[in-house]
Amino acid sequence: APAAAPAALAAAGKAHLDRGELAQAIELLSESVARDADDERPAAWLVLAYARRGDFAFGSSYLERIAERPPSGPVDPAVYREIGDRFAAANDLDSAVLAWQLYRRSGGTDPVVVSRLDRARRERSASSGQRSIANDTFTIFADESIPAGDLQRVEKTLAREYERESSL
Repeated sequence: APAAAPAALAAAGKAHLDRGELAQAIELLSESVARDADDERPAAWLVLAYARRGDFAFGSSYLERIAERPPSGPVDPAVYREIGDRFAAANDLDSAVLAWQLYRRSGGTDPVVVSRLDRARRERSASSGQRSIANDTFTIFADESIPAGDLQRVEKTLAREYERESSL
């Protein structure tokens, strides 16, 4: 029997993704992407499947490949929005920014996502070797060897202390 066409594999993989069957989705979408690396949609769905499964390292590598290529076919901006949100929740700001940029590239205009992208870009714009995190009251600059999650916990603690002090 002839091998399944990439588009058929992609469609079957997307159906599994929609049902939450991530292992099957990843298997089919990986094969689709391997056979036709130029189609952005199955690659985006594959990143989403990896992100939903918590396999951010695999997802990130495919996300970078998508960003390096020109757009190739319509991708629902909601796919990239969810990918960005999941990477941000996993403290991978670089991948979140990449996903939100792809959200914009695919036509996404939600001001909430645009605001997240702008804020994330500002957080990443510290001098070389540093990262920063800001809120309405202060900005923290830290060496990039300090894990992003630790920096976020410090920011939350300081924000609570500022709030407590201001209510005295």
